[in-house]
Amino acid sequence: MGCCYSSSRRHVPTENHELRVALFGLDNSGKTSFVHCLKTLNQITEPRTFVSTHGVIAISIHLNMQTNIDLLLFDCGGCKHQRHIWPHLFNNSDVLLFMVDSHDRTCLSDAKEALFDLLTDENLVDKPLLIVFTKSDKQKIINLLELERELDLLFIKVNRNK
Repeated sequence: MGCCYSSSRRHVPTENHELRVALFGLDNSGKTSFVHCLKTLNQITEPRTFVSTHGVIAISIHLNMQTNIDLLLFDCGGCKHQRHIWPHLFNNSDVLLFMVDSHDRTCLSDAKEALFDLLTDENLVDKPLLIVFTKSDKQKIINLLELERELDLLFIKVNRNK
């Protein structure tokens, strides 16, 4: 995984210490690989083939005995025709993760559009947002400053922290 940007106001854990996390991002942005890494607590060291997620897949992960927190991850399909289901997950999520492929320059404008569409929903005002730049282990990744500029993260930060 790579760098990240977060915008967080507050999070109050639920009584059963379950943190509900919705993973959004374009198709092939690394959402399923991220979930796999969390489940196995390992990096993916060899190329794997993941089938594109259709709809939403819910995965429950117990972090460890010391934190006593369970993650309920919602791996959301990122194809353009599947993004209409994203708003239905807002109210059920404690945290939003938006994944961006830091290796694919051609998808940045689509990623920005999807992120801004996501952020226009008023149900997200108090939801913590974490933007994760994936595939940073590949060569010729886009540098962090360019990613911030292309996604207009300063605009997001200023407007979410009002």
